[in-house]
Amino acid sequence: MKPEMLAESAIDSKALLASKFALGQHIDFSSTLSTEGFVCLNPQYGTPEHAMLRVIYSPSNALLDAKSYQQYIMSFHNVGVSIENACQRICKDLGELLHPTSLSIEMNFGPVSGYRNFVRAEWKAT
Repeated sequence: MKPEMLAESAIDSKALLASKFALGQHIDFSSTLSTEGFVCLNPQYGTPEHAMLRVIYSPSNALLDAKSYQQYIMSFHNVGVSIENACQRICKDLGELLHPTSLSIEMNFGPVSGYRNFVRAEWKAT
């Protein structure tokens, strides 16, 4: 039995929290969060899409709260969203929250019928 498919509006970006961060002088700093537990639903077929998700960012003045990030990622679970749109949405939501000096989202979906799909998005500060 297929799970009920939710609209993209069910993604809970309001769950995301950040904390202040003060970077020491002459220090390059980056943070990487990784999970193999990302799941969304294929919007065409309603089947689960499983991915390894990696967030790599260099903070400017804010750090991502890990518990809120976990809740946010779980909100994708029954959402019908393409893997490309999921990657872009995560990048947009984290970029708008953190205003990092750099941010990249990497997702490794599959395998499905022996094929993997790798997608990547990078935040471009405006």
